[in-house]
Amino acid sequence: MDRGPHRLAVVLNESEAGGSDGAVDAAALMARHGAEIVVVKRGPRGATVFERGGDAVEIPVYRSDSVFKIGSGDVFSAAFALHWGERGLAAASAADIASRSVASFVDGHALPLDDTTNQSAVAVRAADQRRIYLAGPFFDLAQRWLIEEAFRILTEFGAEVFSPLHEVGTGLSADAIAEADLEGLRGCSKVLGLLDGADSGTVFEVGYARALGIPVIALAERLDAENLTMIAGSGCEVVRDFTTAIYRVMWAGGR
Repeated sequence: MDRGPHRLAVVLNESEAGGSDGAVDAAALMARHGAEIVVVKRGPRGATVFERGGDAVEIPVYRSDSVFKIGSGDVFSAAFALHWGERGLAAASAADIASRSVASFVDGHALPLDDTTNQSAVAVRAADQRRIYLAGPFFDLAQRWLIEEAFRILTEFGAEVFSPLHEVGTGLSADAIAEADLEGLRGCSKVLGLLDGADSGTVFEVGYARALGIPVIALAERLDAENLTMIAGSGCEVVRDFTTAIYRVMWAGGR
């Protein structure tokens, strides 16, 4: 069947497009690939659609209770191709459906997705992007690796992160460390708490944050409900996997 003239859209992530600072040269990408559309996927911040001769359009990310990342990029690209390339929707509309499709997929891990996928999904808009306080123990290799990985990913997503390991370290007195850590915490708008191991310092930081009314995303993969009584009871959002914790703290404070 003749589908008319050849059309091309380039769908890629931020690192492929030029980085998380938003410096995307869409015109150069269009010229290089002979494309009329460029879609830049921005992880927990949605996507941006660039159209030749038009303004950039921001596409929201949609909330999900959990985030199973494997295959999510393929789902976005496939949904966009179907609705833009096959069904003729405007690029921004197709990208919005693709974003909804991703939210459904990462939450339910199931395919195929039908045309009514996630119509009631809630968009994350204007999430608070002030500093994230990264609370967690770093006394052994595994703990330190998790802190480093969380710090790296959040930074790559464009977040400003206060990490006691990176900003304060361990070479000061207990009084000086506590003062510096709590001063940093007071300057943050949300907390990611890595709670496995139930480190007393991390638990204290989480409680201090809640006393100040700062939202806390608490990652607890191995702690049982009994050990999370005060954490959950004080209004922390408890999640059970690392990727979901990263996304939920990025979304915290959004409308």
